[in-house]
Amino acid sequence: MPGGDSMPPLRDHEILQKFRNAFQYATSGGVTWKQVPAEWIRKELEGVTTKAINELLLEHVRGGGEIKQVSETREGWKHYQYHYDFIITVDDKRIYVETTMHDTKMGPTVTVVNVHYSCT
Repeated sequence: MPGGDSMPPLRDHEILQKFRNAFQYATSGGVTWKQVPAEWIRKELEGVTTKAINELLLEHVRGGGEIKQVSETREGWKHYQYHYDFIITVDDKRIYVETTMHDTKMGPTVTVVNVHYSCT
């Protein structure tokens, strides 16, 4: 899993607020999903929607759940300084969610770029 356990949890209050804002306004463009992770959700978590995952991610952020801020070093992704790793539980399964974030005129936008079962 990118980031692994060696990365400290995110503590930056400004970034955490951006996540809260993005997930709170997910239905109006605060969160976008790449095609591959959205398809993974439909295939692996029968009956679960990306909207439901967005709501779980918002609950995770509001509840003080751990988010790992990982310096981005992968080719093709270096235009992002960081990506952000979440581990959430869906139907008793631990799910890894990798996101990026950028600021837009409408506010922060989070993009879900990868999802899979968590190895931890």
